[in-house]
Amino acid sequence: MKERLLQRLRIPWFCCASLFTCFSASGDCTAAPKKAARAVPFRPLACSTEHPVCIEGPIDVGKDLVNDHLSSLNEAWRMLFEILPLPLPDAADVSQLRILLSRTEPTRAIPYVRDSRSLWERSSATLILHLEANACIRTHEAARMLAHAALLRAAPHTPNASVTAESEHLAGLVAPCMADDAAWVLGASSERSLFERAWLDERFDTPEVRAQSVFFSWLDRSYGRAPASLVAGIWARSPRRIDSTEPASAPDVVDVLEATFRNQDSVISWHEELYGRFAEYLVATFSRVIRPAWDVPWPERARGFVGPQSLSPTGSTFVRVSARPTSALSVQITWEEHMRMRWVALRTNGNAEIIGRTELSHPDRSTNVQGTIRATADTAAVWLIGTSTGDWQVPYHPSENISEPHGYLMRIDGAEASSP
Repeated sequence: MKERLLQRLRIPWFCCASLFTCFSASGDCTAAPKKAARAVPFRPLACSTEHPVCIEGPIDVGKDLVNDHLSSLNEAWRMLFEILPLPLPDAADVSQLRILLSRTEPTRAIPYVRDSRSLWERSSATLILHLEANACIRTHEAARMLAHAALLRAAPHTPNASVTAESEHLAGLVAPCMADDAAWVLGASSERSLFERAWLDERFDTPEVRAQSVFFSWLDRSYGRAPASLVAGIWARSPRRIDSTEPASAPDVVDVLEATFRNQDSVISWHEELYGRFAEYLVATFSRVIRPAWDVPWPERARGFVGPQSLSPTGSTFVRVSARPTSALSVQITWEEHMRMRWVALRTNGNAEIIGRTELSHPDRSTNVQGTIRATADTAAVWLIGTSTGDWQVPYHPSENISEPHGYLMRIDGAEASSP
């Protein structure tokens, strides 16, 4: 483009070199050209004498900071692979696991090779750790990346958002630094699915996605025989053969939960009940920090409202009604077709403790439910919790299909109860 313009004007190119340079820069023709910042070269810094881990980083990183990161890696390795039942990262079988320290790059794992000799998919990774001075956060991030590397060995096809959430849960067992913040973020975005598809949401390593680790923490504590045993079991039951060409051919997290918590005697399988139980756990544990979809006073007369956000499968919505003691609350809820829902009412006292539970039952494939919740003298609030368990025609599997979010309508009416 530049040569063509000069040929038309018949001006030697060297006469206008400074002109093009001036207009392509900041516009200040008198300013001296700036020299590009020189990158600090990387070099090996230290290797652990206890575990197969080596650190590389800029040559100007202080020795004390390198030793601090190496100590955090050793502690995280010992907790994850010697105390907790997790498989080793792939590189640890034959060589040292490569760790890069960086001042500018965020903490992340970079998959770089898949083992073609195995019948099952296995992957290795290079780990990048952002330089951190806080000891707890440093150990937490080291554990999160080591757990990420272990998951890449066990089930590298796992969606990135699930990898992030599961790794965050395991890191919380090693160094619990962010539990309350995670619960608040999850409560604020509870309408989203617990299992995001990585190719639909590229921003999978966000605080909001990492906050979904609260689900895996609750699942482990409630149904696991030991810390991290249930997550390790999900990894063990989610392999994919190396000769498979279909991404959907491998079991995902929902497949494993369905096979583990199968209940033949119920229309709604127990693994779908898990998501509703988890929503109840959030209210029971974090009711002070959860941001409900609606927070309304006790209705003196009937009033209705629409859910502000549609519910994705496994997502939940929370409606808080400030209670009036010794009164009854009439509830009518309607939702869209092809959406299976579970509704529960919880009563809490002034200390945010659960003092009563009412299940709003309805026939399968129904699109409405109604019921009455009676507030006792010590009732401070009534929580209406709705959980979507997916389409009743097409079971929800995040690796196979895209499920459409659905909405709901709610009508509440306060009335005096004859007796508490």
